[in-house]
Amino acid sequence: MRAALESAAVAVAGRLAEADAARVALQEHEARCVWLSGELAEARQQVQRGEAELADAVRRAEVAEADTARVAAHFEDALDELRSQHADTVRAQAVECASLPLDGLLTAFNAFAKARTPGAVVATLRSGLLREFSRVGVFRLRGEQLEGEAPTGGDSLTGIGPVVIPLTVDCLPVRAMTTRRIQSSVGDDLPVLPGLPLGSSACAVALPIAVYGEAPAVIYADISDPPEYAPVTPHLLVKYAELLLRHASLVALRIAVEQRTGTASRDTGS
Repeated sequence: MRAALESAAVAVAGRLAEADAARVALQEHEARCVWLSGELAEARQQVQRGEAELADAVRRAEVAEADTARVAAHFEDALDELRSQHADTVRAQAVECASLPLDGLLTAFNAFAKARTPGAVVATLRSGLLREFSRVGVFRLRGEQLEGEAPTGGDSLTGIGPVVIPLTVDCLPVRAMTTRRIQSSVGDDLPVLPGLPLGSSACAVALPIAVYGEAPAVIYADISDPPEYAPVTPHLLVKYAELLLRHASLVALRIAVEQRTGTASRDTGS
């Protein structure tokens, strides 16, 4: 009987040990489940943050794409406008070149080719201007004033010979002389000189020219009351005068170089 009780006690003790071991294993399992739950929660948070960052990146990409589309559209519009402006400029230049009095330019250039003296350059320039302008006159610099030479032209520049213009007076010839640049006026903005025939003109230009061996000069030219349907507009007349002056300046420079070279050769020979 005692042996049976001892055997039962041993069995109960074994069962209790097994229960304790199972309890410890369960506690460890529960702890691991708690840890896994925390890891899972953190993983879920990371996934949520990743989804939010992805959504923000997608949103920013969409905004950037929209901005790029707007910039591209603006660029295309600006490019189209530049193309249109360039085409208009080319057309305007083509019309301007086609409308210039080419016959007058060709005749003047041929005459310049025959010029051999500074005086011939000034005379040729004046003659070329007379082909398109109704009045042409030359002013020479004498001290602190401009003195007019004899007039040339069908319309009257009466009294231009003795005309004296101080350099303090504001007018096209003085402006051209003091700035050494061509001056022009189209319409009613021409500075008026009281008592002189230079204040009423539909188009006027003053061309400064300096040639070797002669006093600096200004050639003044204008046209009054042009026909309503004139083939050459006042603005093209100014362009015509500019081209003549440029060519005259080159010819005057060539003549000056030839004269100086000839003088130096004669001095060396003597």
